[in-house]
Amino acid sequence: MLVDIHAHVDDSAYDQDREQVIERIRENDMIVINSASDVPSIATTLELAEKYDFIYATLGVHPYEAAQVNEKELERMDQLLSHPRVVGVGEIGLDYHMEELDKKLQQKAFIDQLELANKHGMPVVIHDRDAHKDTLDILKSHMKVTGIMHCFSGSYEMAKQCIDMGMYISIGGVLTFKNAKKTVEVIEKIPLERVLTETDCPYLTPEPFRGTRNEPVYTRYVVQKIADIKGMEYDEVMRIVYENVKRVFAKIR
Repeated sequence: MLVDIHAHVDDSAYDQDREQVIERIRENDMIVINSASDVPSIATTLELAEKYDFIYATLGVHPYEAAQVNEKELERMDQLLSHPRVVGVGEIGLDYHMEELDKKLQQKAFIDQLELANKHGMPVVIHDRDAHKDTLDILKSHMKVTGIMHCFSGSYEMAKQCIDMGMYISIGGVLTFKNAKKTVEVIEKIPLERVLTETDCPYLTPEPFRGTRNEPVYTRYVVQKIADIKGMEYDEVMRIVYENVKRVFAKIR
């Protein structure tokens, strides 16, 4: 079964044709995990997961929106994480790309949400951009559950550190880009048993559709690229990734 472990189908990019996009997911017999990224998307992500039995939810607040992570919202998330369609906490993490954002605020929001994941024994989906060292330091200090490095952009050395911590590496459309040498090296060297697949749609559309809106069915191009790099059959890669997904997300079978 094809699995997109990180999508944003509730995004406004799908407002005109969301039902058609979801129908293509159904037709391809996929599982999709829709990821919240701010307080409003927690509600819309849950709505999707409640409406469709092949869509699950992770709930969290992206580092760009760290100011939203207050005591009231943490209490609300604490209650919602028990929802039967919620499979993890995310996306959470650090993003230092925009220098004007408060790093200390991001770090506190990250740690607070990690503690919620620990309390519920749920995997965390990690966003890390230009913040590799601080991300790993916080994970080593605070994470007591399984972690997923979403849209992994680091080196093989970093991937190995994450795997040594028991984490999984999630790969998206960037793998298909011509300049993705670093990500290709990661896939060449790490065991497939630690790889997950995603789109991060509507962003990061893989070749041959790069430059257009992404959607979950394009996960197939990520799987095919992994198969090409590993010298394996497409169906075997898809099977192993699906087994990985079931191992990470306890509610998915």
